[in-house]
Amino acid sequence: MPAKKSSPTQKKSLLTSKPLLLLSTSLAASYFLHQSYLAAHKKSFQGENVLVTGASSGIGALLAKRFAKEKIANLVLIARSLPQLHEVKKEIQKEHPHVNVIVESVDVANKDQIYDFQKKLSREIGDIGVLILNAGIVSGKKFLEQTDADAERLMQVNTMSHFYLTRAFLPGMLKRNKGHIITIASVAATIGVGRMTDYGASKFGAFAFNEALRAELRSMGRHASNAKRGEGVQVLCMCPYYIDTGMFKNVQNNNVPFLIPILKPDDVVERTMLGAKRCEQLVVMPYSCWSIFIARGLLPGKIFDKIMYDVLGVQKTIQGFDHSKTGRASIHDTVKTDRATGGPSSDRSSHLPQDYATVGRGPVIQSRM
Repeated sequence: MPAKKSSPTQKKSLLTSKPLLLLSTSLAASYFLHQSYLAAHKKSFQGENVLVTGASSGIGALLAKRFAKEKIANLVLIARSLPQLHEVKKEIQKEHPHVNVIVESVDVANKDQIYDFQKKLSREIGDIGVLILNAGIVSGKKFLEQTDADAERLMQVNTMSHFYLTRAFLPGMLKRNKGHIITIASVAATIGVGRMTDYGASKFGAFAFNEALRAELRSMGRHASNAKRGEGVQVLCMCPYYIDTGMFKNVQNNNVPFLIPILKPDDVVERTMLGAKRCEQLVVMPYSCWSIFIARGLLPGKIFDKIMYDVLGVQKTIQGFDHSKTGRASIHDTVKTDRATGGPSSDRSSHLPQDYATVGRGPVIQSRM
């Protein structure tokens, strides 16, 4: 029998499938080569000064304990609750007596406190080499139930504090031409969820800040990716799904917990350390959540919503969530405290480090907030 001729449609399909196969194979090969390179070039934090925000409990306390294992010089822990910080300090020094642990009650939403604390640290221990931006709060309220004070406080803690802290400690890193900034963002920075309009917006902001900062450092030739080995400032953004800590204790599982499980705190901490040592730029946990980026780019909005909210059940996770039952201070309590103390102070440019406008090779920032 004579062989059947391929139809024009079949020929077109074959022609298009070859480039797609080549592209997917190339991407897979590039990924594994990159992972092999990262595994072979791990960074050391020995002798560094490390600062962790929100270190009194949860992921912040665990990150502090994990970095203490890295033979660092000084470990600086800040949060609002000094008694809790002292408990964390006691636990760390019991296991790692060689590490000098400094604790300080600092409100990360108060820029003056941050700039004053930076000056104090600079005199006492020198520049910070690793800055971990971890402090965060959540309300879990519907948008129209949030007060302006609720939203403003949350944005100050979850987003603006990253500006203040980086503005305070980045100049020292640039002066040394060495440093690491780790942003603890969230998968909430990649997809919106009802009753988390304020939290999602704050994490989108932290995510974008981290990415834009990396781009700016690259353009200056000061990012680790385009500097000599061991030099430059590295920037890492961590985007974990819900973590089984006090902050999200009452969230529910989605429809596919076998694909997108609620994360164990220790797993997030170890992956953060691995990402930092490998000098990665973005880590999403669990790995399956990378599909959100792909789906958002490829699918029409209606189909994206249908899959994410109806099929995967992203929205149901927050139903029944009550932050007041998590055992942590509510956002309402923090707002009342700020009102009693006069709230976040006004901007005072005199509190910025004097060398911020010009550090190292040249201009860093031309204007100040």
